[in-house]
Amino acid sequence: MKTGIQVADALIVNALDSADIGYWARVPKGCGDHGELLKGNQTATVEEFDESTGATTATHTLTAEKVRAGVAVMAAKYPHHMKNLLEDNSDAETGDVLVQCSLLGDIVYG
Repeated sequence: MKTGIQVADALIVNALDSADIGYWARVPKGCGDHGELLKGNQTATVEEFDESTGATTATHTLTAEKVRAGVAVMAAKYPHHMKNLLEDNSDAETGDVLVQCSLLGDIVYG
């Protein structure tokens, strides 16, 4: 999916590095290097969980393609978060939104 917006990998890596998804998901087999993920050299397993029981409710694989599609979703649906990403002002919320857009296609949590 193309947005017409060029986003440097470093900005995406900063957002992923900043992401705080621990309130809705865990990464038991996470990638150690988001730059390598964006190059397609690795993936990350992300498990959604039920906060009350801790039980896994869904498992997703984060890939470079999904992250790039998530950037397009974020640009289309959440321009204020996209602005933070483009201005290299990513924080835990920006990263969380990017991960949710990448895996869920929308903000589902928080």
